[in-house]
Amino acid sequence: QEVSTRDIPIIMCTGVMVSSGYLDISLDTGAQAYISKPIDPVELKAKVRTLLKIADRTQELIAEKTKLGLLRLELEKERAQRKIERLQYEKEQVERAAALKSSFFSKLTHEFQTPINLIVGPLTEILQQSKQHHIRLRAEIALRNSKVMLRLVNQLMTLARAESEVLILRPVRMD
Repeated sequence: QEVSTRDIPIIMCTGVMVSSGYLDISLDTGAQAYISKPIDPVELKAKVRTLLKIADRTQELIAEKTKLGLLRLELEKERAQRKIERLQYEKEQVERAAALKSSFFSKLTHEFQTPINLIVGPLTEILQQSKQHHIRLRAEIALRNSKVMLRLVNQLMTLARAESEVLILRPVRMD
């Protein structure tokens, strides 16, 4: 149908082609109603009013459908915005927790590193100065275990720096 005339109700008026086949053809080609001769003015007026009311109601329904579509889009937009806000909040919480964890590891490893270094130094001196075998043996065990602990603390510090992005890791090929 032509865009400029598609909303205009069409009533087929005929006096010759009144069989159901011709009436079907007229309805199939766009007529919304038909009336046959002799044309009764009251019947014609009633059909015109009915078709105009149907056309008006159709326009109202189209407007409501459009409004509902816009409301649905607005609702979806609001839901998406709330989801974005929730995800942003969760991201901030995760970042805050990561920063606290990193700070905790950093402080903890520094607290362990200092006393262990204070143990390693004197043990090294005892090993260098002591002539007694049993003292040197115990000092070697203590020094070895202190160095193991120091290495573990240093690994924790490296991990804490890596997580806080202070340390840049570079891949190295190993055998």
